Amino acid sequence: MRKSRRIGQNWLVIIIAMFLLAVGLVVFRLLDFFTTAEAVNIFLVAALVLVTTVYAKESEKSRKATEEQAKATREMAEEMKEQRQSAVIPILVAECFPKTVKADGEHELLGVSVILRNIGLGPALDIGISLVEAPPQQIEYAWKEGKTAGISSFRTQFNLSELASGEDTAGNPKDMPDLHLIKNMKFTIVTECIDGYRNVIGAYRGFRVLEGERGKLLIEVTRTVSAQKVGHRIRSYP
Repeated sequence: MRKSRRIGQNWLVIIIAMFLLAVGLVVFRLLDFFTTAEAVNIFLVAALVLVTTVYAKESEKSRKATEEQAKATREMAEEMKEQRQSAVIPILVAECFPKTVKADGEHELLGVSVILRNIGLGPALDIGISLVEAPPQQIEYAWKEGKTAGISSFRTQFNLSELASGEDTAGNPKDMPDLHLIKNMKFTIVTECIDGYRNVIGAYRGFRVLEGERGKLLIEVTRTVSAQKVGHRIRSYP
């Protein structure tokens, strides 16, 4: 509707311009500035230039409108794709428990046992779990840029082929015996996997070791960053 109105206005401008030009040519012809044939040629050339100019402007406007519509369609398609993928993203949650790895009389050496749960709606594939020493910003930087320089060290890591939605590894916990727990220790568990759309999904959870009753060591969650799509894995798992 708006486009038809604009085209009608353009034709009205052309008609008015041609009318004024015709009046001007008649006046100049009566004053013998040029012959009738010359006046007709001037009128036709002017009419052609005017119509061509208006047509070119309308074509440019139509082209821009088409491009904007195509861009909006692509953005909508991408947004719908992101929504579909986000709806079935796997969400891996690591839970850590102290585990005795060595007992010598009254001395007990505690390591860490890890259970992984998938509380998301989609399956997690090619899962890797690492125990790292790094501040959260360095982990996220590594995911974004693929550079692990800020991550000071890796310790025990292991992998799983798949963990379906709602499943966990409670029946087969993974041990990290080379981490020896001491009071006030802090560590981070990083989980990385592939979702059903072949996106790399990363998450991490921070932990701290506390002393409970009778000197018993406990593990407390200090920070959780839920699943998010990342650009790079920070570790190649065996």
